[in-house]
Amino acid sequence: MERKNRKKMGKAKKTYQDYKCCHSKYKYTCKLCLGSNLCQHDKIKYQCKECKGSRICLHNNQKNNCKDCQGTSICKHDKRRYYCIDCRGKGICKHNKNKIVCCECKIIARVEKICIHGKYRYRCTSCGGKSICCHNKRKYDCKECKGNGICKHNKRRYYCIECEYTYKFRNIQEVSSINWEIEKEDISL
Repeated sequence: MERKNRKKMGKAKKTYQDYKCCHSKYKYTCKLCLGSNLCQHDKIKYQCKECKGSRICLHNNQKNNCKDCQGTSICKHDKRRYYCIDCRGKGICKHNKNKIVCCECKIIARVEKICIHGKYRYRCTSCGGKSICCHNKRKYDCKECKGNGICKHNKRRYYCIECEYTYKFRNIQEVSSINWEIEKEDISL
């Protein structure tokens, strides 16, 4: 008994960060790193139709979604269980419509988010929304609170010329014109 407990305590549980590659993707399915879960067709092995992966049935569909094989995602009404109205699937709202396209649910959700001042609750300074700081500004843009939108030069990050952050968001023409000016200086020297 002690031996098993020691083994469990010694191993730390791995997180998603431990499985990332240098391209910030899951290392086993990264195409650039040639991950071990990829087949010769650059698809995930168990989902590849050409390789007849383990999750592909005889009808060339995913096993759990195949109606002919009665996959696990198919209900007794011969529909996808998630979207079946008769089974009260999780993808169906209280108006018996698909949650994603139900206009009534979307209107209710928007109304609940709006305060008596006609603004979003979390942004309303009068109501003291969650995104408002003690200086009555958005936390993101507040210089006194050192919000995430403020750089080390005490300016907005997006507009700060001195930060590297700006160069990521400038459009390509501006960056190419800057590079062209640098090349001109190098040529003249």
